[in-house]
Amino acid sequence: MMVRSILVLLLAVLLWCPPPGAAAPVPPSLIVDAADLPAILAQFRPVVLAAKSKLGARSVGYLRGAVLVDEDQWTAASRRQQQLNDLTAWGRRIGALGIEGNRMVIVYDDGELKFASRVRYLLAHFGVSRAVLVNGGWPALAKLVARGVLQRQSAPASPVPQSFPARVTQPPIPVATRADVIRAINQHTATILDVRSPQEYAGTRLLPPVTRGGHVPGAVNLPLPELFVAGRDNRLMGPSDLAKVFRFHGIDLGRPIIVYCQDGARSSLAALALLEAGYPSVSLYYLSYLDWQSDPMLPIAK
Repeated sequence: MMVRSILVLLLAVLLWCPPPGAAAPVPPSLIVDAADLPAILAQFRPVVLAAKSKLGARSVGYLRGAVLVDEDQWTAASRRQQQLNDLTAWGRRIGALGIEGNRMVIVYDDGELKFASRVRYLLAHFGVSRAVLVNGGWPALAKLVARGVLQRQSAPASPVPQSFPARVTQPPIPVATRADVIRAINQHTATILDVRSPQEYAGTRLLPPVTRGGHVPGAVNLPLPELFVAGRDNRLMGPSDLAKVFRFHGIDLGRPIIVYCQDGARSSLAALALLEAGYPSVSLYYLSYLDWQSDPMLPIAK
């Protein structure tokens, strides 16, 4: 079964690879299992990124050839809309990692997935058409290293900088602005999904720099940990189990969804999970609750 799944994955990715000069279509999946990575590395030689944050609960090892990306720096560079509009800066930032053209990019982190998910989302948003997340992160990869299936190195690789013309690309997860959220609330055109903790949602826990606790009016709360395999906090559920969780929380498959969190990391992963579960219309309020609560004119529910 493992060999068959790898062959199926390789065929899907091969069909997904565009001819030179052509625009790459949306990939069949934006999440890959660690077990599939050896075949992908051998066949496609992607850029491999190890996303690391000072907030990470675990250490991150480096696969052979993996380039370090400082997730904290990417967070700081994407907190305001003006920063997201600076395509020149994002082109330099992405190109500095050795990324060019339609080359596939694989991103992993310490297993929390939210750090790698933010990096993956921003890569995709700025024109990297084949950026995928490793489910399970480093803990899953480390098992393959221990078996000799993958190799690691003691320090990150030094990338060869490339010229990358950043451009804003929307599908398959378009960005929702504050105005989009307000419109969805007023016109009842979308489900607003809050994937923060129940305490953040209720306003009893304020994570800095939040000063106005609570949630976007009408938002449904679905804490991100509920999307992980029970007892394995580093592995996102499969599509059918994800769909069950979303249905349990009343998330309608036929209704547009706007998802948010504190600052875009957790919600970028939740948006990815919604796509995996078969939800066709998912937008990400990337600036998230930090942006919403910063406007004293906007209402907050508790």
